[in-house]
Amino acid sequence: MYERGQPLKKIIKRQAGVCINVRENSDKVKEEFYSHDKNNAYIELRLNGLNVEKVIVLFHFKTTNRLLEVVGTVENNLVSIPFDTSLITTDEIVDGFVYAEKVVQSADILKFSFGVRVSEIDKHGELPVIEKETKRIVAVTDIVTKAELEEAIKNIHVEGATFDDSEIIRRLQALETKPEIDTSGFATKEELANKVERTEISHISADIEALKTKTEKDTVYDDSALRERVTALENKTDNDTVYNDTEIKQRLEVLEHKPSVNTSELVTKQELDSKGYLTKHQSLEEYAKKTEIPQPYNDTELKERVSQLENKPSIDTSNFVTNEVLNSKGYLTQHQSLEGYAKKSEIPQPYNDTDVKQRLSVVEQKGEGYATKEQIASIPKTPQKLTLTGNTLVLSDGGGSVTLPSQPTSNAPAGQVNEYEIHGTGMPNGKVTAPVGTTYVDTAVTNGALKWIKQKGNDNQGWVVLIGDTGWRTLNIKSKLGNSYLKIRRKNDTVTYQFGGLSWGWFGVIRRGGVGYEAQGSDRERNCYILGLGGVPVGFRSEGSLIGNIYNDKGVSYGTWYLGGAGDSNMLRFQFTDPVPTDRDIGDIRVSSISYLTSEPWPDRLP
Repeated sequence: MYERGQPLKKIIKRQAGVCINVRENSDKVKEEFYSHDKNNAYIELRLNGLNVEKVIVLFHFKTTNRLLEVVGTVENNLVSIPFDTSLITTDEIVDGFVYAEKVVQSADILKFSFGVRVSEIDKHGELPVIEKETKRIVAVTDIVTKAELEEAIKNIHVEGATFDDSEIIRRLQALETKPEIDTSGFATKEELANKVERTEISHISADIEALKTKTEKDTVYDDSALRERVTALENKTDNDTVYNDTEIKQRLEVLEHKPSVNTSELVTKQELDSKGYLTKHQSLEEYAKKTEIPQPYNDTELKERVSQLENKPSIDTSNFVTNEVLNSKGYLTQHQSLEGYAKKSEIPQPYNDTDVKQRLSVVEQKGEGYATKEQIASIPKTPQKLTLTGNTLVLSDGGGSVTLPSQPTSNAPAGQVNEYEIHGTGMPNGKVTAPVGTTYVDTAVTNGALKWIKQKGNDNQGWVVLIGDTGWRTLNIKSKLGNSYLKIRRKNDTVTYQFGGLSWGWFGVIRRGGVGYEAQGSDRERNCYILGLGGVPVGFRSEGSLIGNIYNDKGVSYGTWYLGGAGDSNMLRFQFTDPVPTDRDIGDIRVSSISYLTSEPWPDRLP
């Protein structure tokens, strides 16, 4: 199409933007450039919503399979790309591929097609030309126009001076302005053959021969001297007109060897200005220094005290009563009067008939001399005494002794049976002082521990659990499949593990590389953690390392389990005989029994 106001400028217009739609492969040719379009063929691209710095078009001549890369001129949202029509050598389709660049970004934004054709005049450019005056056939490549000749002569230099061609131009103009010869009165060879007498032909022939041999200085230009001078000039080394680029090449080589600059981390001036960075310091008159700001409230001590309260063992209040319920029981608030009661020492001693019984037994054994009631009544009655020493009750006159339960100590909790069994709430270690052998009942059953025994020392330490059960505790495990679980339980000094969670009580391990899978470093293909380093909870740990078997549901061995003791990171891992699959899970694992004695103190926190 032609641009208005510029009738000789041919423009192919297209719209371009960033798009991810599939391009059509078929060529849709609506415009064409011709070989005779000289310096007037352009591609104009309108960029939709793009702000770019550079646009490159790669032209592909499809028939001749040639490539041409051209950089366009970018002005606002318009890009102008010149097209070199001298490259048109045949009729064919040209594909244009458009690429936009901005800083470190680039995008392939457009493909379009157009046609190119060889102009008719260019198709016949190689045909011979018939000279107007002589009708001679001359090769077009041998013809030089007047303008070309004048330009060539101007560029000829003789010993530094410009060649003066004024005389030649004058004589050339004289030849060009010489009147044409009227050939209307001339006869053709055919006409001569038919009309001219033989004698006239002979005369004309002689005249022609004379003309052939005659040198006509007035009409024939003798350029032999000029040709010699031109040849000499062509063979002369022309240092005045030959451009010497040695210095430029040296400077270019220096530039080529300069280290390249990574522009990926640089920004343009336009981008820098768009950031709105400050060019001067703002006023700080209304701002306060950090030293002038009141220090914030430090709640570190308070947090520590709260943390201690949160970590205190919980108290079982299920056995507690409210003040209202307590008052309703009618319990005494003061001692009752003992005025009408006698002390034990004031109570008459009971009658002791032991001697009588012995004497009666003797009589009975003899079978004779039975005593009468009167005789029995006459037997003197000697009273015996009971004496209480500490908690030992002694009967006088050989009556024997009885050890009574001791009275509660003055500092013992209410309800204490005796000095060797104490009732309280919470764990006794660090709280309750007692001699060795004393038992302690935790009425709150803290962390599953009911009864303790003082094993050593006379202070408030050395208590161990005599009766305790944590119940099953579910652990946070690794490498598990689905709902698989691992539970742990401590009963007195015995620790037991339980695996399950899947169908029919199976345990499962997820495929190697799956979510949650954690390989163990000694054999990353076959070993995986179930409990990581330090994963066995405190209060449940084994002194030594243990090992056992793992099977499938049919009893075929998968490998072993390994429980690390105190000397091996307190962890649990599975060790498979074959590499753990990466394409499937293992979901039918049966684990042989894991049970052992522990010497660790009862856990103060349950998992």
